[in-house]
Amino acid sequence: MRRGPVTIELDAAKGRAGLKIGERVRIGSGAYAGEIAVIEKLTNGPIASATVRTEAGRTRMARTVDLTPVGAHEGAAAPHAAPEA
Repeated sequence: MRRGPVTIELDAAKGRAGLKIGERVRIGSGAYAGEIAVIEKLTNGPIASATVRTEAGRTRMARTVDLTPVGAHEGAAAPHAAPEA
């Protein structure tokens, strides 16, 4: 049963340039959307994709166009201040 119009994102085939294995990214859509993850594998094909592992240890494939690089400390727990002597 068709529920509504379907759209195809043509930019997905191009992917997001500049992503590297080991880089931290935010997942933009689909499973685990909004979570921070690390790129474990990049795949070139009809639609550029990456295998990512979330901070919770879950793994999924995502289109690179749906991944946004984040800073080294974004999403991490706030560092604890050392007690003053």
